[in-house]
Amino acid sequence: MPPESISKNHVVALATSKKKEYHQITNEFMERYPSLKIERLTVSKILKKANEYQLQDNNVYTEKTFCHRSVKYPMLELAMNMWVERVTTEEIIISDSIIKEKGRQFAEAFSIPEGSFTFSNGWATKFKKRNGLKKTIMHGEAASAPLEKLPEERRKLQELLSHYNPEDIHI
Repeated sequence: MPPESISKNHVVALATSKKKEYHQITNEFMERYPSLKIERLTVSKILKKANEYQLQDNNVYTEKTFCHRSVKYPMLELAMNMWVERVTTEEIIISDSIIKEKGRQFAEAFSIPEGSFTFSNGWATKFKKRNGLKKTIMHGEAASAPLEKLPEERRKLQELLSHYNPEDIHI
């Protein structure tokens, strides 16, 4: 079953790998995907922007992405990406407010004027989407206490609770 749409990178890859003329590319697509109509003008426009399409990171965008918009401050984005990478490898929990605050810190470090950029909830959501960050619900206090001290702490708790009636202890 043919795809419903053809990615621009697919057209660029075909053209550059096989060094074909525009009409040859169009004809090949028409043979390969007869249900899709592609005009030579479309191929021409895509190939004129070939460098832009090849530089785009495909794994960030979904089928709903219509055009690529570059970020306003690439150095800020790079610094944030490096920070997220480091924080996630250290298994540190990050929230939207932490992401926004870190963005403000980097913006200040890069001397980005304060009014020219807002670190809103929308910005944080888009940043998480670009970096593949997902919401994770944490339960309990996993790995928060040293396991070697557990028997001793249990003994202390039992000793403390022994002074109370069992009916008065609610867990």
